[in-house]
Order: sequence, then structure tokens, then C-alpha cells
Amino acid sequence: MAIATTVNAGERVYGAEPIESQWQVSSDSIQCRMEHPIPQFGQASFVQALDAPLRFELGSLRPQQAGPVALRAIPPEWRPGFPIVELGETRLTQGQRTLRIDDHRAEWLLAELEEGVYPAIFFAESGAGRGGVSVVLSGVRFRDALDTFLECRSKLLNVDVAALRNRTLRFDTNKSRIGDSDREALRELARFASSGDVRRRKVIIEAHADARGSTRYNEKLSLRRAEAVRDFLIAQGVMRDQIQISALGERKPLADNRSSAGRTLNRRASVRVIN
Repeated sequence: MAIATTVNAGERVYGAEPIESQWQVSSDSIQCRMEHPIPQFGQASFVQALDAPLRFELGSLRPQQAGPVALRAIPPEWRPGFPIVELGETRLTQGQRTLRIDDHRAEWLLAELEEGVYPAIFFAESGAGRGGVSVVLSGVRFRDALDTFLECRSKLLNVDVAALRNRTLRFDTNKSRIGDSDREALRELARFASSGDVRRRKVIIEAHADARGSTRYNEKLSLRRAEAVRDFLIAQGVMRDQIQISALGERKPLADNRSSAGRTLNRRASVRVIN
């Protein structure tokens, strides 16, 4: 690595040499990713998901030792005399393969790269003669990728988040099949629900029926509709424990059940993503 520093005895350093350093940007309607392969270690990524803070991820081919993880900024060799700057500390849990940082420190790491400084992530290791592991992010070929990534981030600001968070589906009489147009809307909602911090995001499904048929039958029909939506979202990558379903039968109509138009509005399922 072309960095102006020496490492401690026994410390292993991973990072891309200038000739092999790559930064690649990919995106879809709800997130932008900028990825940097780390030879023999794994991959570093900056991820901007819709309606979420910037997230830094460092994935390893093998679990690192649990414990404190130091974040540092290391000057490149063409900036001699610049000190190593400590950017903070986080922790890695036992068996964890991917380090995730989704607070101001992720923005710091991105800013250091933009300034031509190489962020380093140091994993301490216990035991005699074990100096730990440093993973250094190379700034070579970073600028072009950064411009694309920042453009992608700015486009996310114009996305209608409320529309992604809330969808209403319609059903045919006595049916629980999801229509083709609603399937595409649910795919977008699923991508949104699966992005960012999924531990905080819940998907609430409330399904309804019109008033034709018995109350008991309509309860079961609305349950089938709720389960159909739930199963579709799970197939799209949403975790089962993120989802809550309610079958409300004919109890909460939107419109008068005496008209055909009213019954059409009442045969529905509402899907909401909440944090």
C-alpha cells in the first residue's frame, strides 16, 4: 500500500494497490452503492438508501475477532508529515462478517477519501505477537466514482418517499390474487422496506372485504388477502419478522357497500412501511 506510515509488528494490512484499485457505483430507485474491493479481505461499500443516513459497510471473507474497531485517517505517501488522525471507534460482535456504520462517522470516512486521505479500519486482536488487522481504503480512481455517487444521492432527494411508504391494493370480487400493476408497486415497496436499517422498519398490512357474504366469510377472505401480500413481500426479500398483518373483513369500509363503485373501493389492502 502507498501510505506514509509504518505498521506495528505483527499487524496485517489489506488494501488495493494503485494499479488494482477500483470504485464502482450501482443504483436503483431506492438506493445508491459505491463499492471498493479489498483483495484477500472482502469489500468496502458506501450505501445511501432512501430516507436513511449514509451507511458504510466493510464485508470480510472470514469473521474478524470480536472487540473494538478503530477508525483512522492515514495520509498517502505523497503527503509526508501529515499525522494519522483517529476518527473514532466502534465494535464488532462475535461471528460478524460485515461491519456497519450508519452515523456521522460514515460521512467522515467519505469526506476523508474526498480530501485525498486514506481511511483505515483497524481490528484489534488479542494474544501474544498478534498485531491486529488494518484495512485501508485506496483513494485511487475514487473521484470519478464519487461524482456519480453524489449525483445518485441527489436524485434520491426528489423521490416521493410517502408514496413508497404507503400503497393501496385492489382485489376482484371474492379473490385474493394480487394484480399485475400492484405487483410492481409492491416490488418497489419491498426494496424500500429492505433498505436502510431493517431492524427499525416494519411493514403493516391491513386487508379488507366488501359487505357481500357473511361476516365470518369476509374475515377469512381479508385474511387470505393479507397473507397473499405478506408472502409476496417475503418473496421479494422482506423479512417475515418485519411484517404485521391484520384481517379486518368488512368492518372498516371506505365507501358505501350498496353501490358497485363503493364495493370496489372496499376490496382492498393497505400496506405501510414505518420506522
